[in-house]
Amino acid sequence: MKLASKEDIRKVKTVQDIIELCDPFLREGNAFAVNKIAIEVGLFNEDPTLILYASSLLSVYSSNHEAIITLIKKALLCLPRDENNEENNRALNLIRGEIEIRLAGALMKAQQEKEAMTLFMDIVRRYPELKVLVGEHLTGILLDAGRPKEAETILKAWLEEGLSSANIYNNMGIALKNLNRSAESLPYYRKALEIEPNNRSIAFSYGISLLKCGQYEEGLKYFVDHETFAADDLWWFLHDLPHLKQDDDVNNKHILFYQEQGLGDTLEFVRFLPALIARGAKITLAVPLAIKRLIQQSFPNIEVVLDKELAQEPTRQKEFDFSCPIPDLPHIYGIKKDEDIPAIVPYLRATKEDIEKFAKLIDSTLQENHSSEEKKRLRVGIVWGGDRRYKAADIAADKRRSTSFAEMTEALLPVEADIFNLQYDRKRVEVVSGASQPIYDLMDEVHDMADTAALMENLDLIISVDTSPLHLAGALGRPVWLVNRWDSCWRWGEHGETSVWYPTMKIFRSQELSFKPILAQVGEALRNLTKI
Repeated sequence: MKLASKEDIRKVKTVQDIIELCDPFLREGNAFAVNKIAIEVGLFNEDPTLILYASSLLSVYSSNHEAIITLIKKALLCLPRDENNEENNRALNLIRGEIEIRLAGALMKAQQEKEAMTLFMDIVRRYPELKVLVGEHLTGILLDAGRPKEAETILKAWLEEGLSSANIYNNMGIALKNLNRSAESLPYYRKALEIEPNNRSIAFSYGISLLKCGQYEEGLKYFVDHETFAADDLWWFLHDLPHLKQDDDVNNKHILFYQEQGLGDTLEFVRFLPALIARGAKITLAVPLAIKRLIQQSFPNIEVVLDKELAQEPTRQKEFDFSCPIPDLPHIYGIKKDEDIPAIVPYLRATKEDIEKFAKLIDSTLQENHSSEEKKRLRVGIVWGGDRRYKAADIAADKRRSTSFAEMTEALLPVEADIFNLQYDRKRVEVVSGASQPIYDLMDEVHDMADTAALMENLDLIISVDTSPLHLAGALGRPVWLVNRWDSCWRWGEHGETSVWYPTMKIFRSQELSFKPILAQVGEALRNLTKI
């Protein structure tokens, strides 16, 4: 699709015009085009409403903080004044204060912290009625930046002053959840929901905290009730079919399950499908190309289709009785406690032919680098980064879970083992020479996750951050070590070295934002393993 032209930008007169201009690019995941539109709309307009909306788009789909700051400052300059009407001028000043809060937030994200904090405090002095909004915004930014302890300190001070709101309570809940104190977070979420009982975002976060505490039955009720995370929210099967509920009779019913969140969620939750088939359900699974072949060969009695292709076939609607996002499966299954989770592995499988293909590739690669008389060494696959994201909030979350090739190899090497790259997508380019021993990279031969599975079947251990190859290794029943981020995902709980989801997993838990200390522990454990 062609980028928006200057003529298209000149035609923008309303926020709705911007939405309609950006929508086709958002549907194809083209964040670059959306950011270009936002910058040009902001630069070629004098309407503060349009400029601010453009800055908001940039803040969602970009980390170009300098551009965001420029647009917000321009909106402030374009904001009118009404010196002849004191009441109107006061209202305009409050709007100015709210815009300045956004500016302070952008400065924080641009790491201009001193200037940002000065502006936040100045806003509180000039507009005391905006203090709650300042607290909401400042602590939200700290949470996004992985600084929950600082957010908790500020939120405590605000609450002790009697300054509260649904967002203040929600942010406190998030802070405590991220500090792995989920049980403490629950009362704050409940207070937030008392104020805004229909706020699905708060309810979803509350559900995550309940799950992290192991309160599955209650947590899953909130977890499944959220706005869709599907790649395209206009796909017909998201809206035009009854949504499968926990108490629906599935016998002789045709159910369409579709990919909604990350690939890892799909790989984790497809384990529940055989239970529905045993209850008489017929199942069709709509997934991205990356995992289609893997799911087909693992579940031959299930129809597996490409989600994008199915979206172009609305005439198939009459075939189905229900649709359901794959992450709803634990709720549909009825998990109440750890023991209810079916943890029998493997439930995903590589084909014999693919396994043999990668066995030969590995052998030939190692023969080029080792003496033929050398004993077989441990074969270890490594993954240091998550999948591509294009929303700013998702990029920030990925930074919390991902490390780098250099940081991981520095901690793990040298070691008496053969190390294989399993990293895919853009972060694969980080594989460079200069490590203290060779890193073998066969990913040119990997075209989808069925290939990755076959490669993993030839390895003795996979070491990964919290991303989809980790779930693949666990679902294959391969020995896998999770390098877990400090604000652990709900499915790994808050304590312990094992997982109820994957019996072959060992968890190494970070205690701080940096991965270096925990990677040092992983490196030591790997060297000890090679001595056995």
